[in-house]
Amino acid sequence: MLGPLLLEQFMRATLMISTFVLAIAVLVGGPARADCGTLPNVQWWNDLTLAAMRQVVDRRYDGDWGSYIAKWERQKDLLVDWRSSGTAAAMPFTGEKPDGKPLTNYIDQVDGRLNLAYCLAAADGFEGLSGLAVAAGADEE
Repeated sequence: MLGPLLLEQFMRATLMISTFVLAIAVLVGGPARADCGTLPNVQWWNDLTLAAMRQVVDRRYDGDWGSYIAKWERQKDLLVDWRSSGTAAAMPFTGEKPDGKPLTNYIDQVDGRLNLAYCLAAADGFEGLSGLAVAAGADEE
């Protein structure tokens, strides 16, 4: 049988280990590791990762997912307008002017990026999304 002092030390050690394990679980499995999927592979997005997307939001948008998402919603709306009007749009860095199926594919890729942004924003606890047009995971064009 353990003496009172030894039992107290055992309980403290158990509490410290439990706290450490919980902290590791939060860091590994918390919002930073939300299962939001993967980004579409777009040449001029330079192998963007979800972690890099978070850094962009933190650095360029001061952590405001709403502004970041609104920017990409505007981008998507512009592409949809181009497709509807038959206007050819020059793509960044490549200068290509896709129309028809390639333009539709790019719109789908932007939509995929938006869906991931909504997922990451929700996982990060960002609550300013209610005023934006598209709900997370919605398929709107």
